[in-house]
Amino acid sequence: MKGEEESTRPPLGSRREALRRHHRFTPVLVIVLIVLTLLNGYALLLGIELVTEEVEHGGDIADLELQLGMLALVESVVSVGALAGVWLRRVRGVYVYLAAKVLTLVFGFALAAEYVTLPVVLPLALGGVLWWAANSAGWRLDGWAR
Repeated sequence: MKGEEESTRPPLGSRREALRRHHRFTPVLVIVLIVLTLLNGYALLLGIELVTEEVEHGGDIADLELQLGMLALVESVVSVGALAGVWLRRVRGVYVYLAAKVLTLVFGFALAAEYVTLPVVLPLALGGVLWWAANSAGWRLDGWAR
């Protein structure tokens, strides 16, 4: 029985080949990925700097600025990881990126609605563009259509 299972399982190389064939990078997808990677990398550096500065100046976890900084830092780490997944042709990376942005928006409203401005909403809109670009390139969660 074990030999039969091994013979029906596709080799690892064919899985990579299938990912490359079905999850191709279109010019629009590459441009969106480059822009989002640069912006989220910059946001990650700003989040680290903000949290470090707040902690060095005796910030308490009850401080709103520190809470917002921690939220931005966690969101940036998850977003950069999700974008790395998209660069590695994983469809889930698109959905993880969108989920991180939506949760940041929800938690941002819960913590301080007055701080939810265009720089918080714009990455969510760009995430929608990322989803559209990946979907247009034929990336699907339900198998490999197209």
